Amino acid sequence: MLVAFLEKDNVKLLAYKGSTRLFAGQISFSPEVLRDAYVADAAKFSGQLKMAFSQKDALREDPEVTLFLPADKTFTKTLPATDPVDGFVQSLPYFKEELVISNNQLGKDKITYVAFEKKLVEDLQKPFLESGKKVVAVKSALNVLITGLPQQGQYLLLASFDKEIAVAVALNGAVSEIAAFEKSVFVTRFGEFVANHNLDGIKKAYTVGVFDPETANKLRTQQGLEITPLATTDIYDQIVNLSARTGRRFNFRLPNLPAGRPSKKVLLLLAAIIVGALLTAVIIKTVGQQKPETPSPVVEQPAPPPAPEPKISDYPVRVLNGTLVTGEAGRLADTLKGDGYTVLDAKNATSAGFTTTKILATSDVPEKIVAGLQTLLLQTYQTVAVEPLASTSAEIEIIIGVKKS
Repeated sequence: MLVAFLEKDNVKLLAYKGSTRLFAGQISFSPEVLRDAYVADAAKFSGQLKMAFSQKDALREDPEVTLFLPADKTFTKTLPATDPVDGFVQSLPYFKEELVISNNQLGKDKITYVAFEKKLVEDLQKPFLESGKKVVAVKSALNVLITGLPQQGQYLLLASFDKEIAVAVALNGAVSEIAAFEKSVFVTRFGEFVANHNLDGIKKAYTVGVFDPETANKLRTQQGLEITPLATTDIYDQIVNLSARTGRRFNFRLPNLPAGRPSKKVLLLLAAIIVGALLTAVIIKTVGQQKPETPSPVVEQPAPPPAPEPKISDYPVRVLNGTLVTGEAGRLADTLKGDGYTVLDAKNATSAGFTTTKILATSDVPEKIVAGLQTLLLQTYQTVAVEPLASTSAEIEIIIGVKKS
């Protein structure tokens, strides 16, 4: 069995025979090819992966592959089994134009839904399909852990990957929130996450993977957490073995829409889910085949009428200095104003020492606005990540991190 983990700037490739790992390797990509687990150049991304296949027998010979996406590229929520799937879609902090949605039945009473961006799934699976491999499943790495290692009561699961720590908020194994933070700023960002989501009452936390004792001690001291290790072996082996136990296929279905005239938002959501389901059908169809085959060409759908271009001045920005450099928020605010952005204020963040510059945007901000702002900031700062933002007086908040040298 071949598995691939997409991460911030790399793809981990592992080959297994049963539960025994035969091979493990990693391909790191430059920012113009893979940045923050977003495929910026699909052609170069595909070319480098296919080159790796050609050089390693263990990667070339296995005909099947399972793909795992990181926590910050998946949306996960558990709902009562009686609730329609559109309840999950409408609960997303924001949604892409096209989604792939899966579900996992938890007993008779609950269903965990997982959504991925269709383009990201397409870009990730392309080199494998072009190399004649069958994509058995596309999964959320964190969701596999939380459903495979369920605990009683309300708790936090902290999963330590190579470069980041992913967090899941769960009740009896049912996921309600997920997030991921770089290890260098995890303690600070985790404290903000707890405060912003009113999670102070949760005192049980379980860890998976190799968890730094110093980080664990800080969480015990600062957050009052009772931390219990669930598994201290390699986290990637844990995910692969749990995934094999729980099955490799996803079940897909469309939402039950409310009666009456649907709103424009509901129609858009339905269209997104239909397109995602079509993509999923193509993936699932390949599972039963015994020999690798060349994937069928993707039929392009007619493009919808162009929407009015969003204006950057319509989305107010708040600039927060997360560095130790005095005046950095004011300098960035002046730059943004000169480019046409509306800046509400510029001040220090509640803490300093941020490595990654953060763009926090509400669900009302178009993706094009966020992408343009990210491109602008990448001219000055080393890395720029995007996260959802609860409604505030500002539509966008920027927390400044380290500049390029």
